[in-house]
Amino acid sequence: MIEELAALREQMELSTGHVRLNLLLELAFLYRDVDAQLGVHLCREAAVLADQYNDAPSQALALITEAMNLERLGQNLHALDRLSEAQIIVERSRDAYVLARLWHARGIIDVTRGQFYEALRSFLRCEGVGAVSDNSWLLSSVLSNIALIYDQLGEHAAASSYHQRSLKLSLATGRPDVQFYAVNNIGVNCMCLGLWKEALAYHKEAYAVANSQGRLYGVMLSALNLAETYTALGEIDAAQIASEEAIHQARHLRDKKILAGSLAIYAQIQYNLQNFEATVLALREALRLVSELGGFHKSSSYHLLLADALLRLGEDDRACFHLHAILDVGLALPTEDHLLACQRLVHLFEAKGEIDTARAYEVKRQEAETAFQTLQDHHQRKLTQIESFGFEFAGTRQASGQGDSAHNTTLAVVQQELQDGFDRARRRFEPFAVVVLAVDHSERVPLEALSAVQTTLKQLLATAYDTVTLLPAANALTFLMLSTLPSREVAPQVRKFVKRVQALRWPSSPALRVTASAGCCTTLAWSQAEDMLRVSSRLLSQAQGLGGNQVCATPLEGRQ
Repeated sequence: MIEELAALREQMELSTGHVRLNLLLELAFLYRDVDAQLGVHLCREAAVLADQYNDAPSQALALITEAMNLERLGQNLHALDRLSEAQIIVERSRDAYVLARLWHARGIIDVTRGQFYEALRSFLRCEGVGAVSDNSWLLSSVLSNIALIYDQLGEHAAASSYHQRSLKLSLATGRPDVQFYAVNNIGVNCMCLGLWKEALAYHKEAYAVANSQGRLYGVMLSALNLAETYTALGEIDAAQIASEEAIHQARHLRDKKILAGSLAIYAQIQYNLQNFEATVLALREALRLVSELGGFHKSSSYHLLLADALLRLGEDDRACFHLHAILDVGLALPTEDHLLACQRLVHLFEAKGEIDTARAYEVKRQEAETAFQTLQDHHQRKLTQIESFGFEFAGTRQASGQGDSAHNTTLAVVQQELQDGFDRARRRFEPFAVVVLAVDHSERVPLEALSAVQTTLKQLLATAYDTVTLLPAANALTFLMLSTLPSREVAPQVRKFVKRVQALRWPSSPALRVTASAGCCTTLAWSQAEDMLRVSSRLLSQAQGLGGNQVCATPLEGRQ
């Protein structure tokens, strides 16, 4: 990779105009994995050129790429400022590729800050819009990041589906950096499932890919994951070597997030070896880095391990300080570390004979346990809400003028047709796609004109689809179609329909204009039929968000 960067820099130095601008942006993105500080400098040079040429998309890309380099350096708040500046530009230009890059970057920063639901929302938005931009490396990265979020949220089956799709797409790109992340993240999925031997194989492969390409960030990340995996397997010597390599690379690259994580793994190894003083030193540095990062979602586990080490050293007061640091988060977002901190405090004060204090902490533990259980109960509801954003049947009955009976009958028919098609495709290993098409129209359209539009559209769609159902949705004519075409043919066919709808004219209402948008779920990777409807509906909302007359589809595995 060093040779690749040197060649690109030489080419950039000899270039002028937009060629130089594009090379600056490409270099800045690549340097994120080698020298993020230099990446920031290149972004700012690109921003000056983009401003001179009044090139709005490049201005936004310079800000987005700078934000991603700043995230590598642990400057998350500055990174968010850059994304806010970029968003103002993107909202004016509505460039699908730049919009996808913006949401992708925001999701990455949200992950670092432990805001997993917000990150999932950003990545899911990026999925559909990224498909419009037709950029395979970006789509593979987005799918892989969605998988990581599902792993963090405990939804490992959903994560596995996204990991596999990401890997297939990454292999089609032919780019080692994209393949590295896909393989590495499948290893993370195995870690979450406790499949440590399988995780070790994936992380060794990822390390080899990164090392052969000279991608220092990849080497560092793989070393960190190898250290954690070796620790879980009880291979302490190998774990210590890997953790020391991760620490060395993180210091060299000035990556505070990975350095904090590497120090924490090193501390766990030292704790297992009963080197408690070394544990304390490593975790103090890790927590200082967390403070500089403006917070990190794993910090409570660092406090807990540090408290355990201090208790073993007989430093009870300092241990209490770190246990209280976990409790200070409050009960809004309790974690297992929160429960364990309360438990440690109960045992500590019982041992000291301070029974009243111990009872007070037992009450706190019970409150935390109740809050934790409530949070778990709300988790699935929250997840479904995020996955379904932008399109819901709930609340549309009254607006669409349909009564309960008609509404329920329509939904029952939709669900049965969808389930039958899904099951049949699964049994026969046939392609199957769910398409949701919405036709927005201007307000105050006469009923007879709207009826004519509905009839014409249904006849038009029936020429290509066996199943065409009008869905009960407000402010738009919304159709569900089920397709058995090969996956690659679904979205192009829908795009043709969108263009035909655009071209239609209505003699009974000459001023009437309609805007068609569609979302297509073209893969059977999901575990149930309702998931495909939810995904296609979400993609529809993204197509509408791009201004209409767009089609957003799930990324196709193996697309060149």
